[in-house]
Amino acid sequence: MKNVTIILINTDIESEFMTRKFKNAFTLAEVLITLTIVGVVASLTVPTLVANTQAHELKAAYNNAYATLANAEKTFQSEYGISYSRCAATYGNKCREDWAKLFTSSTEVDVSTNASAVAGTSKQLYQIRNFKGGNTSQHCDASNRMLIKNQIIYSFDDNPAAGYNGPRMCVDINGIKKPNIVGVDIFNFFFLRAGGLVPEGTEDPYSKTYDKMDSSQKIGFAWGAQTQKANGINTCSSSNPIACSYYAAQNTSPTGKGTYWEDFIGKRMYVKY
Repeated sequence: MKNVTIILINTDIESEFMTRKFKNAFTLAEVLITLTIVGVVASLTVPTLVANTQAHELKAAYNNAYATLANAEKTFQSEYGISYSRCAATYGNKCREDWAKLFTSSTEVDVSTNASAVAGTSKQLYQIRNFKGGNTSQHCDASNRMLIKNQIIYSFDDNPAAGYNGPRMCVDINGIKKPNIVGVDIFNFFFLRAGGLVPEGTEDPYSKTYDKMDSSQKIGFAWGAQTQKANGINTCSSSNPIACSYYAAQNTSPTGKGTYWEDFIGKRMYVKY
């Protein structure tokens, strides 16, 4: 006779197991509440993360543009035996042409014949804006020509008078890509008679030795185009962003609170100024 195995199922145990299983699951209401909380947290944190990422990208682009200009100026001095500033003061636009030749891998654009140029002006390839989003004009309007290198746009202002620093160079650190706001992705630099260049708003320690000085300029600061010494929001605001480059280089907010890139730009503090 064959052995027969009989399996007895305890229905009470099975029932208790199924009850516990369903008790440990989420209800639809709980899932919806969780998704709502996640959505609220995301809406609060994602914009900040995006803004911080953009600020870091702009900071890196600024430093790259500054380094590119500094290296190009050194190359110019080595090639021609004179600083670009002195050359521009002495020989005028001829130096601009020589600069373009040395600024390798760049493309020159004639804004006056470009179909995408801003209507009503022959100086701007696109609309430039201030901190509050209003239209503003290019600080460097001496020429219709711009140099584009590695998606960065460079343009010159007027040549300096004899004995002064200059000219100013305006740089859009990410090219035509928006926001195209002065002090956010557009910055000014100044060439020095002694050689090199600095962010606009920087004091020049050699200016007292220049031959074209008047009493109002004997403060270690001599520019040919009425450039102002960096002075907080007085020179880095929606109405006057001319020296924002100085604060960007120092990574110091012109408000006196926090950093330039992470706070003034990243937290959009600039829209209040």
